[in-house]
Amino acid sequence: MSYLEVRNYEAINNSKEADTYRTWILTLLGLFFVGVLFELITTLLGKIYGYWKSSPVDEWLGFSLTMMVKIYNGIVLYIISLVGYLSYSNPKLKKQHVSRTVVEEQIKSVLHIMKDKKPFLSADFSLSTFAELMETTPSVLSKLLNSYLDTSFNDFTNKYRIEEVKDKLRKGLHKSLTLEYIAEDSGFKSKTTFYRAFSKFSSQTPKEYIKQLEKEKKVS
Repeated sequence: MSYLEVRNYEAINNSKEADTYRTWILTLLGLFFVGVLFELITTLLGKIYGYWKSSPVDEWLGFSLTMMVKIYNGIVLYIISLVGYLSYSNPKLKKQHVSRTVVEEQIKSVLHIMKDKKPFLSADFSLSTFAELMETTPSVLSKLLNSYLDTSFNDFTNKYRIEEVKDKLRKGLHKSLTLEYIAEDSGFKSKTTFYRAFSKFSSQTPKEYIKQLEKEKKVS
């Protein structure tokens, strides 16, 4: 399944969700209308008979019907509050369901592009340009990275760039090129970002990694 198909799939789900929301709103308005109608009826009867004129229906109007209306409105408000609380407090209700197959296809597409086309080598590589390659939107792609790969776009990109740097170091390019040039050639814009990312994802500095490579060569 392509990313364009995934986007259409999610659009259909969003449409169904919108229909459900619209139905819930119409039901809510209907319940409110009934409550307002009850209030108008009790007010009208009060005007006709009077709650304080000792009419035969005084006791009924002043307690039974009025209390029934108040109880009804109270129940409606309680249901609305309960549904609203559950909708916003339960992550399962908020999270849009996406099938496992769709997610796996999305992840395969992302990894395929990063491995074969290596768009991260460009210093101008961004979430928007990545989304264009995937034929999707930045928001959909960001959600995939955050929710299913448990990473941000920057971290995801920098991991690939660090692996690219390591591959060049293993080939011995640091003997003829500066470390800064290798980092820039791997997509990093600044030296600071490169060193910070290398330490974050390798738990060692670039120089320490080079020393490790040299020790491994001597042992072998």
